[in-house]
Amino acid sequence: MGIARLTAAIILTTPIASGSVSQNERQRTIEKDFLPAICCNFKQCSNKAWLLIFAALLTALLYPIAAVACDNTLILLLTGDTAEESVCRKLVHISGEMQKTADLAQSFNHAATAELHQEVLNKWLYVASEITSSPPASAAEHPQFMSLLTQISRELGQVRRLIGDKKLETVHHFLEVSVARMSLLSAILADAQPHINNFIEFEIALFATRPAPGPNQRLSNSEFSAQLNGLNLPEDAETQSAATSLLQAFMAFDTAQESQNFLQAQIKYQEVYNRYVKLKRSLLDKGFFLP
Repeated sequence: MGIARLTAAIILTTPIASGSVSQNERQRTIEKDFLPAICCNFKQCSNKAWLLIFAALLTALLYPIAAVACDNTLILLLTGDTAEESVCRKLVHISGEMQKTADLAQSFNHAATAELHQEVLNKWLYVASEITSSPPASAAEHPQFMSLLTQISRELGQVRRLIGDKKLETVHHFLEVSVARMSLLSAILADAQPHINNFIEFEIALFATRPAPGPNQRLSNSEFSAQLNGLNLPEDAETQSAATSLLQAFMAFDTAQESQNFLQAQIKYQEVYNRYVKLKRSLLDKGFFLP
């Protein structure tokens, strides 16, 4: 799979409005504006750099995606500033731009949201092409590697359609899930420990249950409990208490969903989210995600 397939995944979810530029013109713009910025191949990116990127993405996902503007100072310090690491830093940059896009969408700044998201799309397509051109052997053999690239592309295409339809209130949901998928992609590229991948998969599943207009993923109490128990969390009292609290909040959220009370489900989901963040912060402090 190369850039043609990734582009198709976006185009299929974003019909061109009447009077807008053609797809060929869009593609030429992408090539003119972003391709020259690609200054190294993925194979030049060290495994250590990807581990640092993964840690940075985990930290970024601790906070609600639209809460505050992304401060990438720490990410830049961790990743380094050499030409060889520039392609690695692009993935961190893209995820930060996605967070800023969510900020703008929740402020209902349509023009700025559309402009920034188009930049995200342009950069993602070429970074994804770089990754697929020469991935590490461990990543190329991973069963989720190629599908993740396609899923992210489709979600970013869906966001562009939503922005075009001025449905900005739903943009946050899709971007939050896509940033989590980028975190999983980074873990795969870093050949991270299985428990780290499992945790991010759990995160993606949790974020996908957020109440939003249109279809969203449903997890039963038993499914959520099984995934939580499969994370192999530390046995200390603080972690186990946080995990139990998270499960209890999810059960209340599930009850609200069953009642089809959208507003109540949103309130209960926020409690789930808050308790999840508390658990994740604790795990970061305990070094759970260290390679």
